[in-house]
Amino acid sequence: MFLSLNSQAQSTEAAQSTDADVVDLDAMTGPEFVQASYPGGNQKFYQFISKNVQYPMRCMDENIQGEVRIQFTVNKNGELSNFKPIKKVDACPEFTHEAIRILKKSKRWKPGTKNGLPINSYFAIPLKFNLQ
Repeated sequence: MFLSLNSQAQSTEAAQSTDADVVDLDAMTGPEFVQASYPGGNQKFYQFISKNVQYPMRCMDENIQGEVRIQFTVNKNGELSNFKPIKKVDACPEFTHEAIRILKKSKRWKPGTKNGLPINSYFAIPLKFNLQ
């Protein structure tokens, strides 16, 4: 099994959220904005994903592969919420469920900042599920 991922801050497609997780899209721009990040950086996040991912058995048995993209909020406290699939694999909805399960299991992130102060921000992560 091979799993790859890339990450990027996402400042479009506002998701439904609670007041505690409202994202000010204007705050996610400019040189004063620093995007949210996983503690230890991308390499540690890749390790966390690799260690915890479970390729859905039905999709493995049926040789289904593909990529999902999940958008979520990283709030001022570094907690993840408002998970929203923005790209799915119709033949294997389990990929989406697995990606969200892993994100919910991750530790608190370092929140995004604007002018040195923590802010709520969007993040989107694509996860590729490949059998190799």
